[in-house]
Amino acid sequence: MADDEDLRLCSECIRERVLQQEVVRAGATGTCISCGEVNLSIGIAALADRIRPVFERHYELSPDEPDDMESAMIRHGVGFPWFRDGDPPEYLIQEMAEIPEDAARAIVASLEERADFEMEFESRDENPYGDEARYITRPFDETVVSGKWRLLEKQVHHRARFFNSSVSNYLAELFEGIIDHKATRATHAVRLIAAGRKVYRARVARTWTEVGEILGNLPAGMGSPPGRVAKAGRMNATGIGVFYGALQRNSCLAEVRAPVGAQVVMGTFSFLRPVRVLNLTALENLAVPKSWFDLNYEKAAEQSAFLRLLSRQFAAPVLPGDEDFEYLLPQVVCEYLSEVVRLDGVLYSSSQTGGKGTNLVLFPRAAVVEPLPRGTETSLGTSFDEDQAPILEITTAPPEVANSPDKSVWGIDFDHMDTSSFSASDFEELEDLTLPKPSLKFIFDSVEVTEIRGVAYKQSRVPIPALRSERSPRRRQPPEF
Repeated sequence: MADDEDLRLCSECIRERVLQQEVVRAGATGTCISCGEVNLSIGIAALADRIRPVFERHYELSPDEPDDMESAMIRHGVGFPWFRDGDPPEYLIQEMAEIPEDAARAIVASLEERADFEMEFESRDENPYGDEARYITRPFDETVVSGKWRLLEKQVHHRARFFNSSVSNYLAELFEGIIDHKATRATHAVRLIAAGRKVYRARVARTWTEVGEILGNLPAGMGSPPGRVAKAGRMNATGIGVFYGALQRNSCLAEVRAPVGAQVVMGTFSFLRPVRVLNLTALENLAVPKSWFDLNYEKAAEQSAFLRLLSRQFAAPVLPGDEDFEYLLPQVVCEYLSEVVRLDGVLYSSSQTGGKGTNLVLFPRAAVVEPLPRGTETSLGTSFDEDQAPILEITTAPPEVANSPDKSVWGIDFDHMDTSSFSASDFEELEDLTLPKPSLKFIFDSVEVTEIRGVAYKQSRVPIPALRSERSPRRRQPPEF
């Protein structure tokens, strides 16, 4: 056989897109060992050097002898005869590089010869490209990704929370190009929710008096809480009011975790404008470059793995009492998405429904609800029939009041306003006037109150067997004097 330095494979016989383009750009004219044509080509030795690191990142040698359990089964004649798991390297290289079989054999022969030389300096018993070698898929090492997550948590929990350059830099790297990322089902990681789409929101009331207080302050009573009373949640820090809702009624009801005996007030909102949200439910299927030979593949694979982890962490249930620590990193990530990536919110799986529902959080600028016309009031009343069922009373003002000018100026860009001559009181007044344009409209006919009479749990049981043993009697030690 000719020296592999003289053997060449042409670009026409390489069907893998990235490898083919590399040969076309940098290859020299030569005779192809596969098709025999004179064309742009690459030497077999050079191609082997290009393929080897990619091959070894994705495949590993399978065990060349049975493990202890399999050996015991063989000794006792149980099960089938043992065969080494995996495929020969030439088969896998032919598949991954999309090259003819004879070219794959030539590449493996080149790698085997090189491995023979390396084995003279290494303590290996088997040539990794020999006739007996078999390879299996190397699992993706998520310890690197989970380690980075733990490092981020440590930074936010114990180092610096508000001005942390290392966290900011990693988030910038993590979300680079996120707007254009697609999942394997052709869904984008960033989803556009169209105007007119409905979203549910619920609030828990302990008594019907509290129900009346909520319904007497619509639509604000069902919207996101004002900053001064906003409590910390999974996606928001204390004082930052965001809108927590769900795309399904049952998910919305489950997420508020109302106790038995409470009432849940639920209403529906519709979007007045399209909103862009990070779709964490799609991140589980986030696509990476199809070619293993793409120079960005490793970075994209790690980014995809971290975003999948992020999706699971955001949807994971948090036990009562653990919120202060467990919510910190998701809060930081959401603030980054809101203020740097400029997204409107996040879609994520409902942990309370076992992942069957979808929750939605809207960041402050997308959580503004359209107010009622001036002078319009709402209250909880009762019907005039014998049942005296609860009803929502809406009282409108005369046209001259309802149509009077509103002092609020919607949509002023505070960041580009000249405030050099403003006093402290001017800033306080301006804060109430410079609200973002409304993104949500409350649907008054959608109000319903659910009385919680019982709770059903989805559960899995783990039996704990009892192991009994007799304790040996202790010998009495002589007293020490």
